[in-house]
Amino acid sequence: MRSNFPPSANIDWTTHRLPHIEPDASRQIYTDIDPSAAGHKALDELLAALGHMPYAISLVATLGKESEFPPDTLLQMWREGGTGMLEEEIDRSISLSVDSKLMRSPEAQSLFKILSMLPAGTTRDRLSWWAPELLVKLPLAISILNRTALIATSGEPSNPTIFVYPVVQSYMEHSGRISLGDRISLQEAAFKFILGHKSSPGEPSFKDDLKALMTEDTNLQGILTFAARQRLQNLDKPDDLPVAKVTDEMLLDSLVAFGLYQLWSKPRLGVADLAVKVARHLDSKHHLAEALSCLGQIFHHLAKYKEERLALQEARSLFRSISNPLRASQVGFLIAFSHGYHGDRRQLDGLLKEVSADLTARDEPRLRGIAQLTIGFGLWYTGNSNEALEALSIAQEAFKGIGPTFDTAQHAYTTCICYLQLRRYSEAMDAAKLAVKQWEYLALDPRANLARELEGICLLMLGDYDGALRVFEGCLKKARLMGDILLTGQVFEFIAQIFEHKREITFVRLGYESALEQYKAIGNTTIASQGRWRCEHNLSVLDKIQDETNIDDLMRQMKHRYN
Repeated sequence: MRSNFPPSANIDWTTHRLPHIEPDASRQIYTDIDPSAAGHKALDELLAALGHMPYAISLVATLGKESEFPPDTLLQMWREGGTGMLEEEIDRSISLSVDSKLMRSPEAQSLFKILSMLPAGTTRDRLSWWAPELLVKLPLAISILNRTALIATSGEPSNPTIFVYPVVQSYMEHSGRISLGDRISLQEAAFKFILGHKSSPGEPSFKDDLKALMTEDTNLQGILTFAARQRLQNLDKPDDLPVAKVTDEMLLDSLVAFGLYQLWSKPRLGVADLAVKVARHLDSKHHLAEALSCLGQIFHHLAKYKEERLALQEARSLFRSISNPLRASQVGFLIAFSHGYHGDRRQLDGLLKEVSADLTARDEPRLRGIAQLTIGFGLWYTGNSNEALEALSIAQEAFKGIGPTFDTAQHAYTTCICYLQLRRYSEAMDAAKLAVKQWEYLALDPRANLARELEGICLLMLGDYDGALRVFEGCLKKARLMGDILLTGQVFEFIAQIFEHKREITFVRLGYESALEQYKAIGNTTIASQGRWRCEHNLSVLDKIQDETNIDDLMRQMKHRYN
């Protein structure tokens, strides 16, 4: 009934496509059957997992009502058991298409299995990556899958996304129709795709590689997650695996490379965490060090500073143990940066002593530059920005002819915060603009957004409130998109400060309330605690405003990060 092609040519058939229904309609179907699920947070996720297919929604909603199981429990059951948790009719319905005469085509079977393992589907053009051996037979295979209604398309007609409905994917996943050999073949294609788009910030292909990985983000993450868990489960019995087309080295390289891609695009845990676990179990120190460095930086963007520090400290120790002084130095700076968020003066002093001791043994200019950069940051943190600028001047000389790199961009950032501490705002602005320019050149937008915040601070301190507001609004949008809780809170706080100057008290209050909400979501760190205190104090001052006569006096009582 759902096929896109008529069953015979003898009758003049009229074809109407039956796609999935809209999310609001699928929610209505579910809640009409089980009203108790209407306010449950997991309902939308459950409906998406069912592909917004009315038949599956009706069966799951009925099961939920009769069993009194909430959507989150049903979602977990669906992930673990798939269509097997429902009445047999849905499996029988799907099998009629899967086992039809048309599906006796090896090409159709092969393509169907590949698409069933790609949760987000893929475009027609990118099928050449996933099924290179089917390249000549792709039109025939797609035609058959269309006729059996096992696939659907969306997007641009010139290069549509082809996908298998989630309900059918679940059936294939849990009915034993996809072998481990099938999965390993797909893993091989995925690893080649990732490693074929592996590059570092500043390399000519970096931006294009990020875009390419982004197009297959969901699929690659799903494949890597399955492969990593599979390897961990089979750790003690590798002989049980079929002859693999992929090696542990390929798996680890791919996990680390994709973890770095997620750090550089939109920081999230998932793959980096798995990379650490697999590298640790396989006792690969090099991969473990890189994975921990990546994981630590992701923790930073997610405002998990304790976890960040532990991951980076272990990474630095590993890099030192395998004689990689460059990476050990780079991670050492990240640790110093992290201490600035924890307010851990004692541990920062210990790190700086190590860096100073290492400095005498380093002949390579870049290593000396990173060491002086780290020392400069430490001096800024202790309030000695003039001395910090001297160290940064030495670092700048060491970096001459290098860049833009992560290190030179971080040098510009650190120079800016030193000038801000000294209230030399014009010089701070120049350094902030250079930091933004270098981070953007490197296509590291999460870092560039931190530098944009500094640019906004400089404009605020220079009295350009409208210019600062424009910068902060753009910065806020990106920070929220990337899930950067701390930066979101700080920007809200600066926006409130701008509206203080404009005497728009409603927006001042809204800004501090929004900032306080973000700071409360962060753990007990120095920088978050200070932010909470300032916002709570300023909100208490706002409560004292009775009329316009006492606004100016009260505004002078407000506390800010920069005055």
